Amino acid sequence: MNRPKRLTASFVKSVQAPGRYGDGHGAFGLSLMVRRMRNRRWSKNWNQRVVLDGKVTSLGLGAYPLVTLQEAREHALLNAREIRQGRRLGYLTTRRSISRQRTS
Repeated sequence: MNRPKRLTASFVKSVQAPGRYGDGHGAFGLSLMVRRMRNRRWSKNWNQRVVLDGKVTSLGLGAYPLVTLQEAREHALLNAREIRQGRRLGYLTTRRSISRQRTS
């Protein structure tokens, strides 16, 4: 399967090969991790690689399809802004805090 330069919703839905699929340059470290589970189904999770206190860290942003590609990009952008402003890890956004912002 050809890896796209930038992820698309149709690619995320259809990918069935294990690996890390990056969202291209300028995506704030966003990637989709695809793994085969024991029950022969596919696990797809969003991750963001960031540098906190000089160390590379991977933040889990949620599982696909509960978190869509668009929502994962929003999380990644908000986290990058928080890190740039010098906020601590506990203040970074999670799927739950994004949902609360939308309903308020």
